[in-house]
Amino acid sequence: MELKLLFVYGTLILPEIQLVVFGRIIKGEKDQLPGFAKKMINIEGDEYPVVFKKDDELVEGIVLEISDEELAKADIYETEVYKRSLVNLASGRKTFVYHQ
Repeated sequence: MELKLLFVYGTLILPEIQLVVFGRIIKGEKDQLPGFAKKMINIEGDEYPVVFKKDDELVEGIVLEISDEELAKADIYETEVYKRSLVNLASGRKTFVYHQ
């Protein structure tokens, strides 16, 4: 099984959310997402973080190794409010990220 990398910076960092979404807790590695900034947006009355492209900015987060099935579960969790793209992290790793 080939694992995918997913950069997370919000609720998916939390073990209790990972357990609900993926059915397991995933120990991630710290990394940074250059060229993006983070802000809060309102989704159905609750505030959630989202990243968006912005030069000279950097977002802290963690990288999770997940399966294709888990990536599909993350797509459902993140809803159509977020887009998923492949990006380069400060470490040089290529990973998926959900953004606006």
